[in-house]
Amino acid sequence: MISITSMWWRLELARRWRAMLVLGLLVALSTATVLTSVAGARRGASAVDRLSAVTLPGTAVVVPNQPDFNWDRVRALPEVMALTTFPAYAGLTIVQAPDDTVSPLIPADADGMRTIERPVLLKGRLSEPTRSDEVVVTPAFVKRTGRGTGDSLTLQLPTPDQAEASIQANTSEAPSGPRVQLRIVGVVRSLWWGDDVGGRGSVIPSPALLSRYRANLLGTSNSVPFNALVRLRHGAADLPAFRADLARLSGRPDVDVVDRAEFVRHAHDVTRFESACLLSFGLALLLAGAVMVGQAIGRQAAVSAAELRPLRAVGLTSRQAIAMSSVGPALTGLLAASIGVGLAVVCSRWFPFGAAGQREPSPGTDADWLVLGVGLALISTVVTGAAALGAWRSLALAQRQGPSRRSSVAQAATKAGLPVAVVLGARFALEPGTGRRAVAIRPALIGSVVGVVGVLAAFTFSAGVSDAATHPERFGRSYQLEAVFGFGGQDFVSAKPVLAALAADPDVIAVNNLRVGAGTSGAVTVVTNSYDP
Repeated sequence: MISITSMWWRLELARRWRAMLVLGLLVALSTATVLTSVAGARRGASAVDRLSAVTLPGTAVVVPNQPDFNWDRVRALPEVMALTTFPAYAGLTIVQAPDDTVSPLIPADADGMRTIERPVLLKGRLSEPTRSDEVVVTPAFVKRTGRGTGDSLTLQLPTPDQAEASIQANTSEAPSGPRVQLRIVGVVRSLWWGDDVGGRGSVIPSPALLSRYRANLLGTSNSVPFNALVRLRHGAADLPAFRADLARLSGRPDVDVVDRAEFVRHAHDVTRFESACLLSFGLALLLAGAVMVGQAIGRQAAVSAAELRPLRAVGLTSRQAIAMSSVGPALTGLLAASIGVGLAVVCSRWFPFGAAGQREPSPGTDADWLVLGVGLALISTVVTGAAALGAWRSLALAQRQGPSRRSSVAQAATKAGLPVAVVLGARFALEPGTGRRAVAIRPALIGSVVGVVGVLAAFTFSAGVSDAATHPERFGRSYQLEAVFGFGGQDFVSAKPVLAALAADPDVIAVNNLRVGAGTSGAVTVVTNSYDP
């Protein structure tokens, strides 16, 4: 049996190698697309967890906004495992990025990036805490400016007087202080030192920069408060005790403690939504491919089975005929599916994307062998099953005697007196025929329906995404622009003329003079917003 099957396979290959090549390309493309989508969805869904597992993430941000706040006492609290401080506001003007001011969270001590929020190194190394000329950057900065590890940046600092005036009166003028040559030594990523979708990237200096140029960055009056990122021993479970101890030692129950778990949960929600969409896309492709490619495989096997019918008279059994007819498509499908697995591994370098791509700790090529192995086995089984089913169907139809099953649609067309072309077309499409002329019509009909539904689904999904992307009010964002007139109860400029000019602009639909304030109720901070159109 093996020798006969092998001989028949060689004959099939010699006669129908073009058809098998096309069939193999279809299987390889379908396999690569499906497995890339499913593996990419799994990778994106786990990106946040995998990044958190290796970066010692912070538990909370402590925001007292008090210049003389004693952080050493906070470090000594029993719940605190690590703490790093940063100025509440500061900016770095990079000459090579003149279109904006890169405003990172400037580390004020060596704990940041080492004992807390230790980022993954995508390239290079971390800056030395004692070197004021070394910086690391995030991937979005590299993409935007084209400058990465080993390149130089020029930092334009303000004079101490300019920095003080900017802090006290919110004045803004071109900085005229010293120029500092910086060198990029690494590209980093963590949940804290990272990018958002569409972000412009960050430059993160060594804490030595703040120590050396403190007056140029923070002014001369020491009025800039420092806030902190803390990592607690038992994570969010320690937050109630930490809040109580913080209120006790500071004498302030209103110190804002922002739970980082909220940010992590949001990142999870976004990445899992992206992954669910990608997984749905992959499953839809799997179903469509099973119908479309399965139909092509079945027809290939059916043609081969039809040529074996004369051998039935000399003792060829049905089982032997099905095996001989299926071997060609099955081997072609197995080889093509293996190629598809390789293509999926190559394509993994572009996944995950979107928000998950900004949280991926190990970007680049990745082989998810669970998905690839299960996918290869499943697709090989489907290909073999489709070939065997097509061969069996062809043999069964050839043995069927009696009149062909008539289509009620074709009969209705005949009774209605429709043109001959319509009646014949309906019969060809809906009546399988008998004997050697018998064909399987159901796979063709199912394939047509799936194709039309798939196209409609693609257009519907595309329209939904476009609508959501261009209408932020779908997500509760009902305005486009903000203008800041003051901070901390102090107005920098008069709001009246600006609001009047905005309201008079014919392109402006509405203006709200918004005031934001915070109050406390016990340990709870309540943010209020005014409505003054």
